[in-house]
Amino acid sequence: MKKIIFVIVLLASHTIGSTAYTKVARVDEKDLMATPDMSKTIEGVLGITDQYHYRPVALNDTLSGRLLNRYLESLDPTKVYFTAEDIASFMRYSTRLDDSLKDSDVSPAFEIFKAFRSRVAQRVEHASNTLSLEFDFTKQEGLPIRSDESIWFNTTSELDNYWRQRVKNDILNLKLSDAEAEEITGLLSGRYQRQADRIHQMVADDVFEIFMNAYSLEVEPHTSYFSKRTAENFRIRLSLSLEGIGAALETDLDYVVVNRVIAGGPADESNSLHAEDRIVGVGQGSLNSDDAEDMINVIGWRLMDVVDMIRGSKGSTVRLEVLPKAAPPGSAPELLELVRDKIKLEEQAAKRTDIEVQDESGTRKLAVISIPSFYSDFDARAANEKDFRSSTRDVQRLLEAIEPGSIDGLIIDLRNNGGGSLEEATSLTGLFIKSGPIVQIRSSNKKIAVKQDPDKEIVYDGPLAVLINRYSASASEIFAGAIQDYGRGLLIGERTYGKGTVQQLIDLGQVLREDEELGQFKFTTAQFFRISGNSTQNRGVEPDIMLDLGESNEAYGEQALENALPWALIKPAKYNSNPVINSNNEQLKQKHTARTQKDPAFLYLREANMASQKTRKLKTLSLVESTRVLERKNNERDSLSRLNNYRQSLSLETVTLENIDDDENELPNGDEHWNTVIHKEASKILMDSLLFGKLTVDNTTNTMPDDISGRTAGISQNANN
Repeated sequence: MKKIIFVIVLLASHTIGSTAYTKVARVDEKDLMATPDMSKTIEGVLGITDQYHYRPVALNDTLSGRLLNRYLESLDPTKVYFTAEDIASFMRYSTRLDDSLKDSDVSPAFEIFKAFRSRVAQRVEHASNTLSLEFDFTKQEGLPIRSDESIWFNTTSELDNYWRQRVKNDILNLKLSDAEAEEITGLLSGRYQRQADRIHQMVADDVFEIFMNAYSLEVEPHTSYFSKRTAENFRIRLSLSLEGIGAALETDLDYVVVNRVIAGGPADESNSLHAEDRIVGVGQGSLNSDDAEDMINVIGWRLMDVVDMIRGSKGSTVRLEVLPKAAPPGSAPELLELVRDKIKLEEQAAKRTDIEVQDESGTRKLAVISIPSFYSDFDARAANEKDFRSSTRDVQRLLEAIEPGSIDGLIIDLRNNGGGSLEEATSLTGLFIKSGPIVQIRSSNKKIAVKQDPDKEIVYDGPLAVLINRYSASASEIFAGAIQDYGRGLLIGERTYGKGTVQQLIDLGQVLREDEELGQFKFTTAQFFRISGNSTQNRGVEPDIMLDLGESNEAYGEQALENALPWALIKPAKYNSNPVINSNNEQLKQKHTARTQKDPAFLYLREANMASQKTRKLKTLSLVESTRVLERKNNERDSLSRLNNYRQSLSLETVTLENIDDDENELPNGDEHWNTVIHKEASKILMDSLLFGKLTVDNTTNTMPDDISGRTAGISQNANN
């Protein structure tokens, strides 16, 4: 499986082409220093936090000590570079960082980072030297699995021993993958060097961003500073558009690799760039133009630096040197010229699928609309473009494409939706209710504002269910909470994340009236409450029907974050609710449990989740080869057995370890298979609910009608276009 897109990988385990390490340019230590722009940024951040944050925190010695610890753990989260002695030497800053910030001085942060760079270089040198040792893989020994809760090693010798075990584990992993000894040394030597490169390629702005976010996290978990680069990436995610070539990139060893080509973009239309191609050079401008710039070799570069070079304004040209996926080592790269254009990131937009399920009445048809985020193209909106994208517009378009009476129900899938625009959450809720309050917002001055449904029209008035999980947060919780409070639909899944705060993003340069780009600051300005008066903060939104997927009950979401705001309660808003749903939940739960008790798909998911939980609880990895071989065989056997039991229930042929990844052995519907499983069970729960009460909206009130006859779902004919 490929590494996560746009994330630099430190410990890649596969090679592309040659195992040779490519040296990269490193930032000189003398360039790691504070700049006048940073002083201005600190002034802006502190001023905004003090005057406008929902929960301002006093900048004093207590905060200074916490800030120092947070910064050190941001640099070395698993505590494998610094020793306790190093940490003790930094304690001279424990009561000084608050004074430094007040003086707009971040020089201590740079001094600590330089020490960190030095420690990383030492560890990499030690790891590389350790590769020459002869290891005994029969000796009873284990590698402790480090977490952010680990303590610092007391001495350098203790740290040396840990790294010896870590190198031994890396060698064992490759040895078990049938790599030759010489190949192992080359792979790991390059891997360790890249770890040092990543740190030594960090520029002053990167260090400053880490330190300022250590400060902001001590204020509150959702407060953060965005450098210019980070702010641009945030804007792209929220607007679902960017200007570039239309390729998602990742790193694998020294190379920037194409993860996928985005449909409709310049790369796709040229048919010249493909998944797994390696980009080795980037140049600006067409070779036929006077402003063409030299090609720059980007092997070994940081991913985001390469991304910045490839992105550009619509109509401009970028040249790429590319090693195709199948090119053997030593091949000459191909030269491509692509004209940048505006790219729509459709995979993050709302989409519709259809589901059919069987019940006593026969075949039931339902529509599922999946919404990955609450997005809006604010730039296009501000420019009064008529076709600007937003989650509400897209969902309304999908709903209006459904013929009235053609479906028995609708499912809105908000699983893994981390939120986005508050305005979009409000307007989207309005598609399903006639009128009324959606969410209450309490600002830092304790005043409460109520956001209302922006129009009095209903786009969909039929039976509705909303799928949620532990990663549904913020705007998702506003929508889900309002639907539940109105009794407008069933909430199915698991308790949501619990992020009940409102953030504002401001441009620091504009606020301080500076010409320079100073980045952006996101800070918490308010807490939102459901119309019932309950906060979603910390506790999240509880589903009406909990899906039995064998998930862990460990603390997660806001409950697991330090400095998170507590749950709170205010007076409810005035609204009409439907009591039908909650009164029948127990019957729906019983039917769900009975149906999924022996269901092959749910059995598989529960067993897989429990196996995953067992793995996460491991504290030590054995460094005994025979033990690891046995553990691997047992894990592979259990995993394969689970999969084949499930495949047999689908009348599919069993698979082996040798052919499990073959395309013809994919589960039906490929990547969408497990979504379909969950969507079908949610559909059955929703259809069960029709036996107890009609989950539709009366177009004249917010209460439910009494009759339950006929196909109940439909699109309102007076929907607002």
